Amino acid sequence: MITKLITRCLTLAIAFICAQAAFAQATGSLTGTVRDQNGAVIQGATVTITNNETNLTRTVVTNADGRWTATLLPVGTYGVSYEKEGFKRSVDQDNKVEASVVRTVDVTLEVGATDVFVDVTSDQPLVQAESAAVSRQITGEQITRTPTSTRSFTGLLSAEAGVSSELSPVGVNGNGNISPSVNGTRTTSTSLSFNGIDATNITSNEGSLSDNISPAPETLQEVKLQTSLYDASTGRSGGGNFQLVTKSGGNQFTGTAYYYLQNKAFNSNEFFLQESGNEKPRADRTETGFTIGGPIIKNKFFFFGGYQFTDANTGFVPTARTRTILPIALSVLGEDRSKAAIAAAFNQFNGCAGANCLTAGDINDVAWRIFNLRNPVTGGFILPTISNFRALNIVDQSGAGNFQSGVFPTVTSRTIQRNNPLVEVISVEPSKFRQNQFTTRLDGQLTEKNNLSGTFFFSDFPALDSFPDPSSLASPFTLRRADKNRTLSIGDTHIFTPNWINEIRFGYFYLNNARRLDDPFLTDELSNAAVGVTNPASTFDNSVATTRLGHYIGRNNIANFSFGGPNDSFNRRKQVTYSIGNNVNWLFKNHNFKFGGEFKSHQYDSDLPEEQATEFEKFDSFTQLLTGNATEADTQYGITAKQFRFKDLGFYFTDDWKVNRKLTLNVGLRYELFMWPTEKNGFIGNFDLEPYLPCFTSAGTNSLCDNPTAGFVIPKNVGSTGLAVVDGAVAATRLADNNHTLKGQDLNNFAPRIGAAYAVSDKLVLRGGYGLFYDRPSAAFINTIFSNYPFLREVEITVPSGNVPIATAFSGVPTNISLNQWLPFRILRSAGAGGTYSIRDNTPVFVDSRGTPQGSGCNPATGLNCIRGNIAETFEFRAIDRDLRTPYVHQWNVGMQYEILKDLLVEARYIGTAGRNLLIARALNQGFDLNDPNTPDHIYERFNQAYLAAGSPNGPLNAGSSARARGTGVAFGFLNSVTGQVDLNLANPAGQVINFEARVPILGFNVPEAILLQSQGYSNYHGGQFSLTKRLSRGLQFNVAYTFSKSIDIMSSDPGSTAGGGKPDVPNTGFIAQGDARNIENNKGLSDFDRTHRFSTNFVWDIPTGKSANAFIKGWSISGFFQAQSGTPFTVFASEPELQTAAQYSSVTRGAGGLNRPGFGRPNTVCAASQAIRSYSTSNLNAIDGSCFTSALGQFGNLGRNTFRGPSQNRFDLSFAKSTKINERMSFELGFDLFNVFDTVNLASPNSDLQDSVDFGVITSTVGGPRVGQFRAKFRF
Repeated sequence: MITKLITRCLTLAIAFICAQAAFAQATGSLTGTVRDQNGAVIQGATVTITNNETNLTRTVVTNADGRWTATLLPVGTYGVSYEKEGFKRSVDQDNKVEASVVRTVDVTLEVGATDVFVDVTSDQPLVQAESAAVSRQITGEQITRTPTSTRSFTGLLSAEAGVSSELSPVGVNGNGNISPSVNGTRTTSTSLSFNGIDATNITSNEGSLSDNISPAPETLQEVKLQTSLYDASTGRSGGGNFQLVTKSGGNQFTGTAYYYLQNKAFNSNEFFLQESGNEKPRADRTETGFTIGGPIIKNKFFFFGGYQFTDANTGFVPTARTRTILPIALSVLGEDRSKAAIAAAFNQFNGCAGANCLTAGDINDVAWRIFNLRNPVTGGFILPTISNFRALNIVDQSGAGNFQSGVFPTVTSRTIQRNNPLVEVISVEPSKFRQNQFTTRLDGQLTEKNNLSGTFFFSDFPALDSFPDPSSLASPFTLRRADKNRTLSIGDTHIFTPNWINEIRFGYFYLNNARRLDDPFLTDELSNAAVGVTNPASTFDNSVATTRLGHYIGRNNIANFSFGGPNDSFNRRKQVTYSIGNNVNWLFKNHNFKFGGEFKSHQYDSDLPEEQATEFEKFDSFTQLLTGNATEADTQYGITAKQFRFKDLGFYFTDDWKVNRKLTLNVGLRYELFMWPTEKNGFIGNFDLEPYLPCFTSAGTNSLCDNPTAGFVIPKNVGSTGLAVVDGAVAATRLADNNHTLKGQDLNNFAPRIGAAYAVSDKLVLRGGYGLFYDRPSAAFINTIFSNYPFLREVEITVPSGNVPIATAFSGVPTNISLNQWLPFRILRSAGAGGTYSIRDNTPVFVDSRGTPQGSGCNPATGLNCIRGNIAETFEFRAIDRDLRTPYVHQWNVGMQYEILKDLLVEARYIGTAGRNLLIARALNQGFDLNDPNTPDHIYERFNQAYLAAGSPNGPLNAGSSARARGTGVAFGFLNSVTGQVDLNLANPAGQVINFEARVPILGFNVPEAILLQSQGYSNYHGGQFSLTKRLSRGLQFNVAYTFSKSIDIMSSDPGSTAGGGKPDVPNTGFIAQGDARNIENNKGLSDFDRTHRFSTNFVWDIPTGKSANAFIKGWSISGFFQAQSGTPFTVFASEPELQTAAQYSSVTRGAGGLNRPGFGRPNTVCAASQAIRSYSTSNLNAIDGSCFTSALGQFGNLGRNTFRGPSQNRFDLSFAKSTKINERMSFELGFDLFNVFDTVNLASPNSDLQDSVDFGVITSTVGGPRVGQFRAKFRF
């Protein structure tokens, strides 16, 4: 007795000291009650549970209530035998054990001798009478028999009730995983476990299953998706929980060999490719592999293994095509790319006359070299000669413009015709994917009481994306995705007694999602040096990530034009997670106690140099590019490589209490500690907003609010970077008292859970409960804080306006001063009554990018009479709220399950969730409308001081007690010709609007790209969910699911995405909350993933053949998968609108919040939602009525977030197969799958960015893809 007590105490200690296994179990349980023929319970009956494949055996004895339970059973099929003196021995051979599910197996024993054998053939009940958890389980065999275009385990389960996702694509250059939203939670709130260990991708804000493992279905024993009220043994997230369980070997050798083929000949063309005159693209995908399993030592040790090879080359993926805007001049510009030929081609169409025509001398050397660059993929030019295009009947910029050339003192200026007609070009370059994966599993029964299992998964799945920005690239700039995974799960189960079982598990998860441009685009010929561009970042880093050709992109009418690798062309993301944990099951009377813990150590290495290779943007015309000029030039230098480290710790206790025959209670408590990430060398910068809070009120002063230096904070473990300019700034920055810069860990993360299942009868069960679930916030933390001052400096050159020389844009950037010496910034006013305000940095620079001295009588050598500093690039700073808290989700549900017929289950339930402390990103430093009486007075004083320094050109300041009163009508505040009112935002009578970055509380921060990560988000979801499931019998099985739901939140994506990508000034969805940062409630609306209706069904039917023995007639089957769903919500917005003049107040686009330049500004609407959206159809792609929107006059418009809904979607996939038995153990199957049988065109939502003057309101893409065929063959033994 003492020995047992000591053993249990030691086990309990191990469970709480070690940690990790049980939270995502790869095991399940069987339970039941043994009765006699009169219904009386039988105590003391011996129950033996035996795995049919491995002969693993567990023996238990029924208690006083006749009840027995066997826990921690490996997933599989078991035989259960019952013995009791005076009763016949009874055996039930077909009992399925599912991961994380308790299945009930009740039996009635007949009176008689124990040597009399009774074979029980009754099926397990379909109702779940032991738990309130909501889940769906499918086998690997079901995945292969039901047509799923990508063969990913996510395909079928993403169509379950309560799950929201797009239609799965018919073609992918990846593994095809879908990251769904589950019951109104974010896509990053879904977790993945692989044989009991955490395999969640924590590096992406797009979804935890994206770019993640996808084992071959033939290697999977089962896949389970838990959607609601999973017990306290499962943690880490508040959304869905996917569980993958690998097959194990048995006492017989079994295996498969298979081959899948997709080919262009089987397919239809995609709608928009066909409409644009493009031929049906290549769409090849070959997937082949094998599995084998069997005994090493019968009844003792077993093995299982599998290998799969995939090779895809397809044009049916978004990154295999581009939709770009190009000048029609490229249609006549062939192999002769001389300067004269280039000028002649553009003059042919631009309507120039005489002196304003382009000449060979106007073509800048940089532009000429760019126009002659060859694309290594197509063999043509980077800016290609075009033949298949659609005229747009618009020009890039009307009329002529003034363009400069040369450097001081020989700067010249010419008026040259712009007016270049534009065309739309859609072109295809198939994207590629290749995967090698293998799976190995070993299982051994070391002793009668000790079982050991280990699974290793290996996958290299690199891919090539031809068009990483498919909405603008003029020709391919191939991105290489070097995806790799290694996953190891080792578990040991020890049976101390039948009622006291312990499982300990170790896990290793490695995921590399690094991205870089493909090698052919990293040659000397495709570099900044080759075209004549100087980049100061090369002084600090001469890797190809810096020396490659920069990124060039247009705006306004040529917003859909770009070339060069996008900002995130180099992006290292490597995750390593070590986990260890323990799980204990203790059966005591009618209680099944589980308790244990988990510990995980995460490593995440990242490197995202973004604009480090240079970016030239905001081209308004192709003439501007031809003359070698840009509107803005960007680069950066410093430290971008980071090594983040963080840990998780969790404990739990649960009790499944069988209160009586009908009622089971599930109660539990979980504790989560998600420790904040730290950087190995302390290379992270944060900002402490608290000392600067007065700057947002009338208490602010210019001495505090015009210099943010004192607010920057770095970890106490910061080390030397090896770069003097960075280390100098580090030395001048305040140290935090910890390694993460926040005020402390969030320790109060207790998550209670309670559920109940009441069996009204053997066929009807009522279930319901409530639970609290915490979400790990690490990805958002890391992706927010990845590159900040003092470790990085962004450089932005915008002078001369519209004439920044591409070749020498950064010639005046000082690379020899510490980054802190760029501060403080200051406000300057230009001379004269029409003067305007600008922000200058503190660098010792006295010339512009053409070398022209800044200031009358300026001597750049001494700085005498000079204007000091460049036009400032304000800090694009990503800060973390130092009071950040862990997000959590309330879940509750109530429902019923009813087995209406044998093998047919209907379920109806209501599920609700409420997310709290959800992470959102909001503008850290949103400016003020100076007409707002709440504007802090120190902001007006900035302009008063600059006005005085400019010599008071409009006369002395007014008398008054406030800076606002003293400056109105003199330093600022003049008649606005649009509003008819005095507008304090105007710098002069001519109507120039004071720069939005000058009207901010803290001078020095950007507005849309200086963000603060906070836990102030929330969500609410309510859903009615219905399903009808038929278990396989008489050759037929099916599942039908319908969801009627509504999800509301204020931000739907996990923050932390970068502004990288094809359009640097169009933030990604998760970058920042829409609209007014000081009124976040104005963002309350339908979630981005909300779908009112979602219906799906899948079936497999083995066609009956009567009693025919004909081999040709036998073995035919048909299966299908149908989905229909509402479209997702969207809103009309302007990305980063900005007002620069009073006349622009009337612009719908610039007026949509343009006084503050929000990340996403919404206009006013004068129509109902039903009027603003025309009907969706392939004959009416212009879906938004632009006349329904008016200018908000620079304010935040009255249009709500996600007011409109996109087109509905539906698709039917169908499969035919013929299986032929070779002998009792071997069979061969041939099949053909058709995805999107009816070639349904599922339109995507229309483009809704007002800044896109070409495509606003127009639908330009589809979802899911056209009809695609697939041949398959499989051999089984």
